[in-house]
Amino acid sequence: MDYHDSFYRAEFERVVLPQGCESAEDYMKASRLGRGKQLSRLERQKLWSVFAEYRSQLRAANFREPEEAYRDALALIKKEGTTLGIQSVVIDETQDLSPAALALLRAAVPETKNDMFLVGDAHQRIYRHRASLSKVGIDIRGRGRRLRINYRTTDEIRKWAAAQLANCSVDDLDGQPDTLVGYKSLTHGPKPDDGIVESRDAERKAIAETLKSLMDDGIPEKSTCIVVRTNEEAMEYAEWIESIGKKVLRLERDVSDDQGIPGVRVATMHRVKGLEFDAVIVAGYRGPEHWARTYAEEADAGAFVDVLTSERCLLHVAATRAKKYLMARKLGA
Repeated sequence: MDYHDSFYRAEFERVVLPQGCESAEDYMKASRLGRGKQLSRLERQKLWSVFAEYRSQLRAANFREPEEAYRDALALIKKEGTTLGIQSVVIDETQDLSPAALALLRAAVPETKNDMFLVGDAHQRIYRHRASLSKVGIDIRGRGRRLRINYRTTDEIRKWAAAQLANCSVDDLDGQPDTLVGYKSLTHGPKPDDGIVESRDAERKAIAETLKSLMDDGIPEKSTCIVVRTNEEAMEYAEWIESIGKKVLRLERDVSDDQGIPGVRVATMHRVKGLEFDAVIVAGYRGPEHWARTYAEEADAGAFVDVLTSERCLLHVAATRAKKYLMARKLGA
């Protein structure tokens, strides 16, 4: 049995953790719905030995997977009947929280009027956690409201970003389907520059020309972000920008977008979540299908549709960081 590391990780994250498997027998009984490769009981036993060793090493170092830490904390609250003194919580980016995390937050706050305020959008779900609020004890029936106005982007950028989610199955955070019908922006601007670029050299030439054009139009470099898919690409593009004589601020996990620091911003798609820029240039991107196919080949073909949706959501998020201008040419070679 020879599986890629990504297969082990995907199996652990998509089967073992969500179903709370604590023993080999739990794993034997666990549903693998959505996983493409069928496994015999013997294969599951061999896989479990890897998972058990991983957990053993974690616990020896006094570490836990976040999902298991949430469950441990929830079990402690229920066992001890602990009152934490929290009267209300405000939860942002609800779509990126797992069922275990939401169940813990529900248990941490007494059920009273105005006990929880949640904001979320499954169209921006980028971490593949999927939770139904009602199933973890959070009842929003008759109290949910849909926000339909985008105050950040132009309507042209909004339409382009929304089109990336065409035919994707997206929920309303409570188990029902959701759509972007009625979603609109109040401002207008140029259509996104998409199309296809045939090589990295051609792409870099186009980016350099675009940076100059943006400056001529009054958009400073510190309000422009080059957004890429991976950390390795972020380093590559940051070095290239510096090589053509421009200052760069690479927005890594622990680096904030300090407007007092000059330079073109460079960041990954995950890092720009929650940020905004006058102009966004999506660089080095081969499309959601490319990334989903690459992941599925390593992790399990059954993950393709799920990962493809996540990749489209990620592109949607990256595009909607742009307030005035979006360049998102697909790299064809």
